[in-house]
Amino acid sequence: MQNGKRHKIESTLRQQIVKGAFPTGGRLPTRTELERHFHASRVTVQKGLDSLATDGFVQARGKLGTFVSDHPPHLCRYGMVFLNDAEEINGSLFYRALAAEAEKINDDDSPRQVRLYFHSNNHAGAEQDQKVVSDVLAHRVAGLIFTTRCHYWQGSPVLEHPDMPRIAIMEKDEGIPQLPVVEFDGASFMDNAFRSFTERGRRRLALITCSGNYNSYLRSIRRHTRSGPLTTRNHWLHQVSLELPAQARQLVHLLVHENQKERPDALLIGDDNLVDPVVQGILDAGIRVPDDIDVIAHCNFPLLTTCSLPVRHLGYDVRKILDLCIDRIDRQRKGESLKSVTRVSARFEDNGDHR
Repeated sequence: MQNGKRHKIESTLRQQIVKGAFPTGGRLPTRTELERHFHASRVTVQKGLDSLATDGFVQARGKLGTFVSDHPPHLCRYGMVFLNDAEEINGSLFYRALAAEAEKINDDDSPRQVRLYFHSNNHAGAEQDQKVVSDVLAHRVAGLIFTTRCHYWQGSPVLEHPDMPRIAIMEKDEGIPQLPVVEFDGASFMDNAFRSFTERGRRRLALITCSGNYNSYLRSIRRHTRSGPLTTRNHWLHQVSLELPAQARQLVHLLVHENQKERPDALLIGDDNLVDPVVQGILDAGIRVPDDIDVIAHCNFPLLTTCSLPVRHLGYDVRKILDLCIDRIDRQRKGESLKSVTRVSARFEDNGDHR
């Protein structure tokens, strides 16, 4: 009985704070008033307030009373949802960059915080999934940022709760129609790469990328090479498995070694996870960068792959992406209308500050 009353006190006050009946910094009714209103004991009221304080909704200020926090979680704490477990994100430089930028936000003096949620395919995943569900239902997050496709959450409060702002980092046609997205502007990436290769007098383009983005690169290369001056050959365009990086090393060695009758003089690495093996393949072949071949590698700023060759990095600013997601969540919460797609342009590492 007392637990039921405690839950009712906590739930009612939480809803009133979220709806603005008690604004940030505002004073809650006294404990005596709450006891009378809820027909509950002082101990039960205190337990409800303690729970709200643990979640960051209220602060006790001694004899002055209990006040709504200046930065309650439903306004300042953002959830970033990964469909991977915490260990697996280290295998993706993009996910690793996102997690690192979230930690930087958490270390800032800003009231904003980003909480990371992970999914796992093993039995522990059910408990991890329930954590994000419970935080959504308890309004412990201001909004959710999905780092990839989110169909897994259909039918769940994570995707269906009506009061929860959401945004996803992915292409719009991969998503759920009503969900706004922040999307990589692939056209700007390819325009920058082709412009750079052309300005340096390159004419023969090769591609090494992963299977997940191969088709989109292929379509763009076909379009850009249709009218020259860059050309390509089918046997210069390759997709490899990220689980077998030795493939990339061997393919590049085969493509550019000095006994090849016709070698590419421009190489595009379409995924930053492949930079290391590709560089090893170039070193195996013994050719010079950039004298014999120009190399442009995809990256996620500010997380750059380190290599012993003068590879140019072209990619997307992960902190900018994260800031855009947070801004779009804040605007949703204020009732503003959003464009369904926000595109982030690619740039080279020497074009602007990438922190």
